[in-house]
Order: sequence, then structure tokens, then C-alpha cells
Amino acid sequence: MFVFGQVPGGFSQVEAPMLHCKAVSGLTAGSSFVNVADVGGTHDGVWVQAVSRWVTTVYGKPTPLPKTGY
Repeated sequence: MFVFGQVPGGFSQVEAPMLHCKAVSGLTAGSSFVNVADVGGTHDGVWVQAVSRWVTTVYGKPTPLPKTGY
């Protein structure tokens, strides 16, 4: 989920926003990777850009318990 802050009244998008995601296969439980969000656009004719980074840790599926028959 992406949450964006408040903007002043009259703010509007002028182009269709785009979200590009790339999944990495073969990550094992306990490994981690860095997500990067890079956004930019013009404000009053000036290009404005922001970058955010955060670490995600991969969790493994729990081992299923044996079935007892009940």
C-alpha cells in the first residue's frame, strides 16, 4: 500500500501515474532487499524529485505440523 501526504487545494495530476515493480525469484527466508521509490514531476515549471528507500526481509512459510487423524 502506498500512502501519500496532503497537498494544497487545486492540486491535480496531469499525466497517468505509473508504478513499475520487479519481483526477484529465488530469495530464501532471512534474506533481505532494498525497495526504492523514485518520483518526480514539475511544480511551477521546476522539476522536483524525491527518492525513498526501505529494507524488506523475506519470511519463510511455517513448517506444517503432522496430522494426527482427529
